Amino acid sequence: MVGLVLLAVVVLLLPFGIRAATKKRDPNRGLRWHGIRWEGAAGADAIVESALAKQKAGDLAGALAEYDRALALQRTALVLNNRGCALLASGEVVGAVSDLREAVTLEPESATAHCSLAEALSRAGEQAAALESLKKAATIDPSWRTYARTAEAFAALREDAEGGRWIAGPTYRSE
Repeated sequence: MVGLVLLAVVVLLLPFGIRAATKKRDPNRGLRWHGIRWEGAAGADAIVESALAKQKAGDLAGALAEYDRALALQRTALVLNNRGCALLASGEVVGAVSDLREAVTLEPESATAHCSLAEALSRAGEQAAALESLKKAATIDPSWRTYARTAEAFAALREDAEGGRWIAGPTYRSE
């Protein structure tokens, strides 16, 4: 009797087994693993927003971890600039300079990246390099020169003879 029931079950399930074994998987169906979340560029943007919120709240360690996650997905000048600023705020000047130099390399027309690099270089004591970076930022967007006149970040550069003259000057002169 048990053998007959087993035979009936096998006969009933056999068509489903054959169909499953021969059916090709639809590539548009997505991932089969439901436990894994793959994050794309849109995911990186959300991570950057989370990092910015943490940075504004004073959680620099959390922000840096989020920036690292975003960089693993998408290496952009914006993320490098933001992480460089977070590193600078946490006192890691060497790491900040490295990130900000890469940001400027990736996006040479970003006045923000040049200005951030100028701030990091000034904190590192490299006033001549900081001034050159600030000049590039002001060439792209003249408002950065006005910002440098009052920003605490550029106090050391304003005390430098050449830096002080350029920052106080009325217009940018190519030298």
